[in-house]
Amino acid sequence: MLAELKGRLKLVLATKANHPRAVEPEKIVETANRLGLRAEAAIHVEAALARARELAASGGEIIVSAGSMFVTAEVKTAWEKSHKPE
Repeated sequence: MLAELKGRLKLVLATKANHPRAVEPEKIVETANRLGLRAEAAIHVEAALARARELAASGGEIIVSAGSMFVTAEVKTAWEKSHKPE
């Protein structure tokens, strides 16, 4: 999937779903780097989303959650928590 997205991504921000078969973010970063993609790892989905929002805010980029449905479900939950009225 990363090879197909090469040239369309500014940064791969790898994280890990809370799932027993989830791949470690560092392995995704290694794969991205081998393909010539810039990549960072964030251990927790919430941290990855916060970093993505920080980068998007400063450069106007779009955030895309990709990978497993488990990661995307956790991103959705983190997004909803961060937009919850106090």
